[in-house]
Amino acid sequence: MSSPLELCPNGEICVNQDRIRRWCLAAIKLLILAVVFWFVHRTIIDGLAALDKSPLTIRPAWIVLSGVLYLLGLLPAAVFWRRLLRTLGQDARPIETLRAYYIGHLGKYVPGKAMVVVLRAGLIRGGRVDTTVAAVTVFYETLMMMSVGAFWACAVLVLWYRDHALLCILALCLMTAAGLPVVPPVFRRLARIARVGKSDPSIDARLRDLGPRSLVEGFAAMTVCWFLLAAS
Repeated sequence: MSSPLELCPNGEICVNQDRIRRWCLAAIKLLILAVVFWFVHRTIIDGLAALDKSPLTIRPAWIVLSGVLYLLGLLPAAVFWRRLLRTLGQDARPIETLRAYYIGHLGKYVPGKAMVVVLRAGLIRGGRVDTTVAAVTVFYETLMMMSVGAFWACAVLVLWYRDHALLCILALCLMTAAGLPVVPPVFRRLARIARVGKSDPSIDARLRDLGPRSLVEGFAAMTVCWFLLAAS
């Protein structure tokens, strides 16, 4: 990598700001990669240690099938995320979206899970995709997954465990709390409260494209997602 110092026309040594920014960006990317790697490594080590304490019969074929179902289960969510990006006027390519979505899941192993947003938005951003819009869609997709999961959990409790009234009431409350943020007008209001479109007013205008269709598509995609994840 070239030095950030260069010779100016007047003969003095100047600092190339563009190179410094590139150096800083590269350093930040390496730091993020190191943090994610460390937490993934710790999760694997802790998981293996927990397995050693329990007698298990490992069947490779079932492990492979479980892994395949898990990866397939995430696919509808990735497709929905791309639909969101396209709805908000972003030219997100399929391969780029899938890469960002699946790699972004590694961020779940970092406490706080904020790294998911950083990884996905960072990997998908570019000339065709605005970083802020990408981050907003990550939040919406995540909230949609949570709300649909809460809906089906509530449905199971009400249908098969209705004698546990307190548990059913709690599930209904959680489903309502998880479902309200994905209602487009509510989500737009939350985005304004978070001052998402402060630097770019056009983002607020794009969010108006979120409507009932996005809600229906999200529910359908996440339903398939959760059933495949449950099967895995």
